[in-house]
Amino acid sequence: MVQDVELYARIDNEEERILVSSLIKSAELYLVNAGCTITSGDLYDLAINMLVTHWYEKREIIGKADSLAHSLDSIIIQLKYCRW
Repeated sequence: MVQDVELYARIDNEEERILVSSLIKSAELYLVNAGCTITSGDLYDLAINMLVTHWYEKREIIGKADSLAHSLDSIIIQLKYCRW
């Protein structure tokens, strides 16, 4: 998963890999707390990639970062309620 996120977010700095690992764990917990019942698969991986990239790129003072994209909200809804 770490390598996938690094590729998605275009991270190639060795020092940033520790941050990415932490952000992945946080994104997984975020999706669980958001009520997602599906925790594997391509859509789940995409949600993790989007969350980690958003948090990685928006490392600003609280309240200054943009809200998450509408597409991520839609993915979270699908991970909460859809079964496949």
